[in-house]
Amino acid sequence: MNKKNLQSLLQYFLTALHVVLVVLMVGIAVISLFRPDIMKWVIDWMGIQIQSWWQWNYSILLITAMAESFPFIGAVLPGMNIMILVWGFFVARQWDIFPLAALLAIIGACLGNALGYFMGKYGNPETLKKYGAFFGAGPRELGWLEKQIHKNGFWFIVGGKFHNLLRSFIPYIAGSHKMSGARFWLANIFGSSLWAVSILLIGVFAVENYEVILQYLNYLLLGIVVIGVAVYMWRNRQK
Repeated sequence: MNKKNLQSLLQYFLTALHVVLVVLMVGIAVISLFRPDIMKWVIDWMGIQIQSWWQWNYSILLITAMAESFPFIGAVLPGMNIMILVWGFFVARQWDIFPLAALLAIIGACLGNALGYFMGKYGNPETLKKYGAFFGAGPRELGWLEKQIHKNGFWFIVGGKFHNLLRSFIPYIAGSHKMSGARFWLANIFGSSLWAVSILLIGVFAVENYEVILQYLNYLLLGIVVIGVAVYMWRNRQK
């Protein structure tokens, strides 16, 4: 299979994955709007199941945090959604385990970033240029990322943790452009800590207040649609 066919196959796969996720989200939204009692039952059932996995939850937490920050894999893995779901149910009503959960999430995120940094620093610098387009990071996107690393290295790494595509590629680019280890690790630890604790708190808040969220879901969906349309229009104007 040549490179062009492989790229097309991967793009079809990613498109199918996104379609499945969108259909799932729309289905959840429709059920929540018209049959909130069913949604409440599903959430309660999921909470019981996740709580019963307690011996695996710490491992899931660590692995998803690391994979979400790993080059290429993090660009397609819905790790943040998994983390919000599992962490939220796991930590909700058990605040005594919050420090350990946060620590494992931070360690996982730091390790994922570090692997990307070392791959970029000691590996083949052409790897990302060769395969990045398969994951939505073509020459144009990579050029912009490289420019931002040089211009706003520290804060770009910190802020990039909250963006799916940036989170998985920034450490690799930082390494390939020989960003100093001390500066990278400072940004890595600070950004990973901020990201992990924020996602954990969002998950816990969503689980503990899901009944209130269901009541105002229609307004929430309207806000998401408005933001989505605004982002789509802004991206088209940039082209």
